[in-house]
Amino acid sequence: MELAAFPQLPPDHLATGAAVLTAIYPDAGNPFALSQLKEQEGLDAWTVPEVWLINSPAREVNHYVDITETFDRKVAAVRAHASQIKDPDKLADRLRERIAPNTAAAGLPDGRLAEAFQAVVTG
Repeated sequence: MELAAFPQLPPDHLATGAAVLTAIYPDAGNPFALSQLKEQEGLDAWTVPEVWLINSPAREVNHYVDITETFDRKVAAVRAHASQIKDPDKLADRLRERIAPNTAAAGLPDGRLAEAFQAVVTG
């Protein structure tokens, strides 16, 4: 993955995403890559069946999730990044505005909220 494709994301988010994807493929299915997990925890290698990417570089959205019931938790989680939130009082409105196109694309009725993902089958 070319990290330069995400110039708007914080470097720690980019590094975490790259580390997760590397751990999933090829390492998770390679019994020699993380042998200490077998030795210390008894965990065998396995194939992660799919990965859901949000804001992927390909922008190939193929899966939507209705987040209406958990939207308040999303707002609280984002608000916890206080150093990155300029106006916490307007955060919920900004998030609703950002995901409005997802909601329409998912075919959800007015008043619902959706998050968009690129679901990648790995196995």
